[in-house]
Amino acid sequence: MNRTYRDYDDERDFEAAARIWREVGWLSKGEEERLRWYIEGSRGMVADLDGSTECFVMMTDGAMRYMERDLPMAACTGVTTGRVARRAGLARQLLARSLANEARRGAALSALGVFEQGFYDALGYGTGTYSIRARFDPAQLRVSRAPRPAVRVSSDDWQEAHESRLARRRRHGGCNLTPAGITRLEMANREKSFGMGYRDAPGGRLSHWVWIWSDSMEQGPYRAELVFRNGDDLQDLLALLKSLSDQVLSVSVREPAGIMLQDWLNRPFRHMNVTAEGKHEARIQASACWQVRILDLAACIGAVTSLAPDVAFNLELRDPVEQYAAQTGWTGIGGTYVVVLGAESNCRTGSEPSLPTLEASVNAFSRMWLGVCPASGLAITDDLRGPEELIRRLDLVLRTPVPQPDWDF
Repeated sequence: MNRTYRDYDDERDFEAAARIWREVGWLSKGEEERLRWYIEGSRGMVADLDGSTECFVMMTDGAMRYMERDLPMAACTGVTTGRVARRAGLARQLLARSLANEARRGAALSALGVFEQGFYDALGYGTGTYSIRARFDPAQLRVSRAPRPAVRVSSDDWQEAHESRLARRRRHGGCNLTPAGITRLEMANREKSFGMGYRDAPGGRLSHWVWIWSDSMEQGPYRAELVFRNGDDLQDLLALLKSLSDQVLSVSVREPAGIMLQDWLNRPFRHMNVTAEGKHEARIQASACWQVRILDLAACIGAVTSLAPDVAFNLELRDPVEQYAAQTGWTGIGGTYVVVLGAESNCRTGSEPSLPTLEASVNAFSRMWLGVCPASGLAITDDLRGPEELIRRLDLVLRTPVPQPDWDF
């Protein structure tokens, strides 16, 4: 089989990209214009198999919050392979090339959503934290305030909605995606979705809002995504959800970073037991469906600031993308480094015989750096090894909040 890998060309490749998206179930016939919105502002690569375009990978500019700093992020917003080319290795080859390009463009890290754990490990990605969703009867909400009169938010408001998403409350690990077309696509299904919110931003612009999807508009279940700037905004939106409880029986909400939704639920365990196995079952569910990897080690280490005593060590880093170097011209970030973590963190190539040594894959090191799991946990479950005292000190210096991207991609 003859394989070629090249940059996506919209005029030449759009029809093939739409076909692939339909084959994987991401697009229905007649929705091709929505794919154009999604592609706009992103970068694509395609793989041809015997002259037919059968794989499509997209990268999108974004940013991830690391403590109080934003780092440039290459979000992989699509890896799709046509039905006739599955398990031919096209996706990994194409993603390896895309990662090399993003590293050259200056991205500090890359993140993606996963269909299953393990597939993207071969490209250096490590599993992220659990995202928690709570489903409950909105009548359960213990919100004392009455809902303020809200405005309708429609799919026509996608530009304003995107601006407010970029300005929303973000904590450690929170992600933004730059192109507005992504929000436009997510708001496109008029028959099965609607929005409500408030225009408290300067100039009467959209400030905080809720977008809801449902196959059963009368009683739910509803799936809601909340966009807000602060705690006061959040309580506005929860009050709005509670106001729907005279008709709607269940709604699911992503738990905001640093907040427990269970704190706002009245008798949650009783409702879970009463509704178990029903259409409107109340539950709190966690899943880790995203992964992350470092592309620029110096930039990511430089973002670390800690009040714990400095720790210096040699880092022997292994990057699985090196196996694709002959095709991509990029060996990844594997190598030997001297790393200092603390109030001012840095790294350089080389080693110091007097320092302890940490051995890790890029996958595991990325998880430790971001705070997905502590070094002591990764030393048990992942590819990370070092002296016990070094592991203990790494646990102290990398004590970050739990990272939550809070934007699916």
